Amino acid sequence: MENAVDIVEEHEAEIEIIERHSPIAIAPAADKPNTHVRVPELHRHAAKLVMAIAALLGAAAGLRLSLGEANAATRQIIAEASAGTFGAVFLRQLAAGAVFLAAELVLGFFAFGDYLVWSAPFIYTAGAAARLAATSPKQIPGTLIAVAAVILGAAFSSELSSLLLRLTSGGTVHTGDSPRREIAIKFAGCLAAVILAAILNAALRS
Repeated sequence: MENAVDIVEEHEAEIEIIERHSPIAIAPAADKPNTHVRVPELHRHAAKLVMAIAALLGAAAGLRLSLGEANAATRQIIAEASAGTFGAVFLRQLAAGAVFLAAELVLGFFAFGDYLVWSAPFIYTAGAAARLAATSPKQIPGTLIAVAAVILGAAFSSELSSLLLRLTSGGTVHTGDSPRREIAIKFAGCLAAVILAAILNAALRS
C-alpha cells in the first residue's frame, strides 16, 4: 500500500512539474489582451443601449406633449409648422437631422461628450414623436429611419469620446484605422439615412 501511495505521489509531482513548464501554463496571461480588447466592445454595445433608451424616453415625452384633448392646440401648431411643399418638408427635416448629427459629431471630439450626447436622441425623438402625433402616420417609416440614424450617431460619438478619455487618462487604444476617418465614414452613413428619411417623409407628407 505504501508503495502505491508513493507511486501516486511521484506521478502527481511529475504532472505538476510538466504543467508548470508547459506552454499551457502561460494561457491565463494570454487572457489579459482579450480582456483589454473587450472593454471598447462592451462600451460600444452599452452606448447603443443607452441611446436607444434615451430615444424611447424622448418618444414618450413627445407623445405626452402632443396627445390628449388638452394638447389639441399644441398638435395644431406642430401640424401647421410641419406642413408645406415637398421641398420645404424635405429641407426642414434634413436640416433637423443634420443639426443633431453635427452636434453629436462635435461632442465626440471632447472627452466629456460621452456624458452629454445621450440628450441628442432624447430631444430629436421627442420632436419626431410629437410631429408624428400631429401629422400623418404615413411618415412613421421615414421617421424611424431618421431616429435610428441619430441613435447610431450618438453611439458613435460616445465611442469616440470614450476613446479620447482613455487616451487622456494614459490608457492604450487599439484601432485598425484612423479614428477621424472611421468616424467620418460612420457619420456619412448616418447622414445618408437622414437624407433618405427626409425624402420619404416629404413624399408622404399628406
